Amino acid sequence: MAPPEQDLTDKSTAEVLRELERKEGRKDAALELCRRGDRQHLPAIFVSVKRMTRGEAMRVLPAAVHFGADAERLFVEGLEARKSYLRQGCALALGALKATETTDALVKLLLEEPTDIWREVARSLGDIGRASVMSLAARIREAEPEGRERISLALAHVAAHGTRNPIEALAGGRDPAASACARRASSA
Repeated sequence: MAPPEQDLTDKSTAEVLRELERKEGRKDAALELCRRGDRQHLPAIFVSVKRMTRGEAMRVLPAAVHFGADAERLFVEGLEARKSYLRQGCALALGALKATETTDALVKLLLEEPTDIWREVARSLGDIGRASVMSLAARIREAEPEGRERISLALAHVAAHGTRNPIEALAGGRDPAASACARRASSA
């Protein structure tokens, strides 16, 4: 059973940062720092997230999304985390932020991810939308058949978010691999 949540609203920032170092207090401290919105503590929050359990991290990563573009770099770094649930949470956060500048990193993870979280990465690329299409299309030719299926699913998520024109253009294009991927995405 999880320990009861701590109310840290009346604590000083120094006290909250000390709690961030304690196993029992790190989740609540990270959530409090996110609530306070002081961007200077973002690196400390992300260092702490790397030590958290799945349940703790899945509470803190969405709370860190409100930092917006200031957190993008840290979410991108999280795409290379050892723990799959951290990679997943960071990918979903980038999708929620519609972080267009991160599509290449997400496509790389989509193609290299050894676990089933690649499906969540595909969904994140769909959340980003139109900006994902070129990054996905650029990797079709070099992708193995499994990678092309992953790209097709990501394109299908993009289409489901209302961006059909660039996918239809790919489907009607001259590159047979890109055309096949886009047609699979359109039929999904």
